This record gives sequence, structure tokens and C-alpha cells, in this order.
Amino acid sequence: MDAEARAYFEEIERRFIDRRGQPLLLSPADVARVAKWHDDGVPLAAVVEGIDVHFERMQRRGREPRRAVTLAYVEDDVLDAWAGVKRRRLGARATTPAAGPTHLATRAEHERLLAQIDDAPGRLKDDDARAALAEALEHAREKLAAKAALFDEGASEHDDERAEDHLRRLEKSLLERARAALGENEMARIEAEASDALAQRRLRMDARAHDRARQQLVDKALRERLGIARLSLFYT
Repeated sequence: MDAEARAYFEEIERRFIDRRGQPLLLSPADVARVAKWHDDGVPLAAVVEGIDVHFERMQRRGREPRRAVTLAYVEDDVLDAWAGVKRRRLGARATTPAAGPTHLATRAEHERLLAQIDDAPGRLKDDDARAALAEALEHAREKLAAKAALFDEGASEHDDERAEDHLRRLEKSLLERARAALGENEMARIEAEASDALAQRRLRMDARAHDRARQQLVDKALRERLGIARLSLFYT
């Protein structure tokens, strides 16, 4: 776990325990939940806001804070806070109230994503997998370029939701190609590093939670190896 991810986890753990008012070890499911929030890009501020909103509501209703024994109790409020961040981000892109609806999927965003892929080959390691990884990036670029209409506000095919769904599937395909390009030995090394990172956490996980969290760390390592960030309208 890198320093940023560790700080993210520890701050969430600290905030939850402080608001609950009694020390409590997070469950393995909670550890996996925090790992997923981090991998999904949920801002720390949104998680903290969601935790605060939940406990403040409990206080107004006269309920005992200790009843919230896992982060599952606050997840809806965390996701609501994150949705609020997205709405504010979208609203910030509007120029004037009279300018009409604004969108996340825009021609400028399409160009930004294409440029990210274009720049990635220059960050690849000079090793046996370089050519195959460059080919995977080129394939992803072609797929993204072919969906320009989804990002064109003037086109009938324009659709924020479909554009984001396309990016999600495109990233999944790109990571699968990266795994094949790197080969079994390199993937075994990456997966071992992910397992070691999880072992540094203070809490134990059951097998299912561990596998899910490890996969998130492996995907992150693959993106770093490819030299790209998340392919998403929400990760700019």
C-alpha cells in the first residue's frame, strides 16, 4: 500500500472511530469497502462528509452512535456525498445559467483521453513487454476514437452515461491485454506485491475480501505500468 492509500485508509478509520465514540476494529468487509472507495476514486473529503452526515443524523434522532458498528451503516451517505461532488463538478463546467445543459462527455474530454493514451507509450519501460503494451494502447485508442460521437454535444449519439460505460469497458479490455502482454511471471510478481501490500494492513481479511482488494491493487499497478490514469469522465 502506498503512502497516499495508507493515509486514506487511516483517516477514514480514525474518523469513523472518533464519531462512533468507542474504539472498534474495522471488519474485513470494511477494509475491502475502503479499498473499493479508494480504487473508485471516492474523494477522502466525500467519505468524511458521509460519515459526519450519518452520525449527525443519528444524534438529531437521539440514537446511540455505537449502533453503527461497520462502515456499511454509512455507505449510503458516503455515496450520496460523492454524488454531490460529481454534481458540483458538473455544475462548475457551466458558463452561465442561460447556456443550457452541460455535460461531462465533451469533445474536449474526448481529446484529453485520447492525448492521455497517446502520451502513454513514452512512459513504458524498455523491456520485452513494451511492444505488446504499446499495441494494446494503440488498440484502445482506435476504439476510443471510433466513439467520438458519444462525446460530441452536437451529435444525436451524444450520451454521458454511454460514454462513461464505454470507457469502463475499454479500460477493462486494456487491462486484460496488458496482463497477456506482461506474461505469467510478471503478473505473478505484480500479484505478489499486491498481496504483500495488503499484508501490511493491521486487519485480517477473509479470502473473498482479500481477493477483491488485491485485484484492485493489481489493476492500479497495471495502469501505472501502462502509463495511464483511470479512463473515466470523473478522473480528470
